[in-house]
Amino acid sequence: MARSRNLTLSGWISFLTDFSSNMIFPLLPLHLTRVLGAAPTVVGLIEGAAETVAAALKLYAGRLSDRLGRRKPMVVIGYALSAFSKLLFLPAITWLLVLSARVIERVGKGIRSAPRDALIADEVPADQRGAAFGWQRAMDGAGGCLGALTVWLLIASFEYRELFALALIPALLAVLLTFGLRESPQVSPLANHGEPAPDEPLPVSVKRAVWACGAFAFGHMSFAFLILAGGDVGLSDERILLGFALYQLVYTLLSPLAGRTSDRIGRRPVLLAGYALYAIAMVLLASLSGAWLFAVFALYGIAEACVDATQRAWITDQAPRSQRAACLGAYHAAIALVALPGGIVIGLLWTHLGVAAAAAFALAGTLVAALRLLART
Repeated sequence: MARSRNLTLSGWISFLTDFSSNMIFPLLPLHLTRVLGAAPTVVGLIEGAAETVAAALKLYAGRLSDRLGRRKPMVVIGYALSAFSKLLFLPAITWLLVLSARVIERVGKGIRSAPRDALIADEVPADQRGAAFGWQRAMDGAGGCLGALTVWLLIASFEYRELFALALIPALLAVLLTFGLRESPQVSPLANHGEPAPDEPLPVSVKRAVWACGAFAFGHMSFAFLILAGGDVGLSDERILLGFALYQLVYTLLSPLAGRTSDRIGRRPVLLAGYALYAIAMVLLASLSGAWLFAVFALYGIAEACVDATQRAWITDQAPRSQRAACLGAYHAAIALVALPGGIVIGLLWTHLGVAAAAAFALAGTLVAALRLLART
């Protein structure tokens, strides 16, 4: 697959952004619980609230992008906000300040996500969308893997906040690269050629697909909880970070393959495989033993590779060109909206009933999503 300029740049922007983010976010659950004294419930609150606050922006940014026929300005602003948020982790001495920084970071993601995905889709043929999104997600994962490995190498010599400061460098480089993106010539405001206007209701098929993705996201356990599980079984910070790097490596290597496979055999089989692997990972997590945990990290990475890019391609397949960013925005918004209640429920179950109860809840959400997918969207 020949990569367009926007796809290539988007990949490297994602690489640098996740390099930066994963020098911070794998450490946040440890920083919150060990340094700031927060409970696991707070970890779930922060992870969920950060996504939920950004949900409306994800939906609105997509519709605005379709209405204006512009993608690039919102992509630039979104990545700039995410870079700025990383400054706020440095003085964070209470979990409320960490929450504020995470919300701003997610607001940036909310503004950029749908326009960026639409910018890629605008230049990619329909039979190559899975491969395109798979490559972009692989670059995202590669940056995350390198960021986690960098922290793993440096954590013995630096404090958490010093590592947070170093993470600013790749974040700022990513913002600079966004200025090299270009608007797609296919996009023009109000020139729909018989297609629905950007402000019209989304197609029913898109709404049903979004519903299924949202059900999976509601029961989706954030990797922050897997990091806490590592601490619960006595793994050192270095081994936890190594496990996180393993997850990122698996995700990076398999995302392009999963995307290309979905182009060849269809989206549903790949999504169902991802849901099944995630369910197995939750069953293993319930055992909460050190031996199983690295297998959970690897299975989590395989499942994410199958689901992440394929869901985006699936939504894009059903979206009219004039509503492409709006449909992708609805997808991103739905996932964000369920993140807060899902994260809080998992955090409460983890705190009061244990890991097995939290894993059972995640398993139930995955089953609902699979049944919804099989019911045909």
